[in-house]
Amino acid sequence: MSRFDPYHITLTVFTQLRLQGFELGVDSLLTAYHAIDGGWGQQSILALKETLSLLWCHSLSKQSDFELIWSQLKIEEEETPPSLPAPQPPTENRAERREQKSRRPEPPQLPKPSPKRPLLSPTPIPDPEPQPQMATLGTLPVQAPFMPANVGDSTEDIGTYWPLSRREMV
Repeated sequence: MSRFDPYHITLTVFTQLRLQGFELGVDSLLTAYHAIDGGWGQQSILALKETLSLLWCHSLSKQSDFELIWSQLKIEEEETPPSLPAPQPPTENRAERREQKSRRPEPPQLPKPSPKRPLLSPTPIPDPEPQPQMATLGTLPVQAPFMPANVGDSTEDIGTYWPLSRREMV
């Protein structure tokens, strides 16, 4: 059974959902990553699917769209591992058991430690090789939260205009 990468799957699903018109921002992706860090959706692909659906789908229509996109991505769902057969009792005779007990296992050989270098020696540190970027990586547009424009404090001006006296009305 292979271990899946929930972060890679989350990014793939996030990108496809954005392409299909879901209103998801970087904050949605970071929220999903935070949930995965907290242990949600790490058990199986089905748990990840449910977690992402809860985070990103706010209506039944969005949930059906999510299900459709998830099925189009052909993410392989983990199968339950086959149950192991019950262990059979050993059929060894007593003489073989005694021989095994009398043998002593050899101690493991430890690798020889390399000579330590002084910490202050000026050895050049090679630069790490840049890793090739994946073709799917790129900049993601940031969706700013809706903030209504502040028109100004009109409460200060109310006293200067209302109520109008008869003299001001002429």
